[in-house]
Amino acid sequence: MNLEELTKHQILLLTLLVSFVTSIATGIVTVTLMDQAPPGVTNTINRVVERTVEKVVPDTKGQTASVITKETTVIVKEEDLITSSIEKGSKSIVRIELPLAPDETTPKTIALGTLVSSSGYVVTDSLQIVAEGKYVIRQGANRYQAEVVIQDEEKGLAILKVVLGEKDPADKKFQNLSFADMSALKLGQTLISVSGSNKDFVSMGVISGINTIEVPIVKEVDPNAKDTKDKAPETKTQISRIDSDIRDVTLSGTPVINVFGDMVGMMLITSNDRMIVPASDIVLILQSIKTTEKKTSQ
Repeated sequence: MNLEELTKHQILLLTLLVSFVTSIATGIVTVTLMDQAPPGVTNTINRVVERTVEKVVPDTKGQTASVITKETTVIVKEEDLITSSIEKGSKSIVRIELPLAPDETTPKTIALGTLVSSSGYVVTDSLQIVAEGKYVIRQGANRYQAEVVIQDEEKGLAILKVVLGEKDPADKKFQNLSFADMSALKLGQTLISVSGSNKDFVSMGVISGINTIEVPIVKEVDPNAKDTKDKAPETKTQISRIDSDIRDVTLSGTPVINVFGDMVGMMLITSNDRMIVPASDIVLILQSIKTTEKKTSQ
């Protein structure tokens, strides 16, 4: 067939056919190359965020103003998310040490801790803490005395409070970690631990297991309500334990964060087990401390 004898309609159809075949071939080649690429390449782009920018433009002809809306696409790389979360988490990690004995020159780190409030509350492993013990909290080059506020041996958590020195301002604020949304946790989500007795050591893994329990919902008793003894109490599902494939951590009390730098939980390490205590348990203990403080101040 002579191409010069084709009609305009036939040329158009031929062009569409060539474009269609070319697009299919391009797709096949792209998929093949992506399958052969290393995981680091395929996971470079983690998510795309749509950001809406509104700009108010005055109307030159009248007294009204119009709003121009512009949408821009921001590409967030997974690598940037992870490095940002590690940087955020490192600023809230502390080393818990024993005071130096007269014949000692090097402090001994017994556990890691995490600043969970700007006022200086630190959460760590209760097995490493004695209620009457004296401890030193090291944050970077700074060292502070610390006192034990509460121990919850059932959950494996202890809360210490930084004791400010004479040279520290009374209103000193610490950079604490925010807590992750427990309801958003799913199997396979990326976890990051920042550990190390002398310097930060990073390990990565995923959530490999989530254990839940049913806990009763505590409600105020209405004195005018009818007898409800036979009524079954209402319950809610609560995470009791998180498992992960992170195995490089050796210091108990190590915080575990997500790719956004929010605290998912704290790792407890024993001779025969390792688990992550969920951040929701830490929140409950902090709430009980605040309640006690309010009652004491009244």
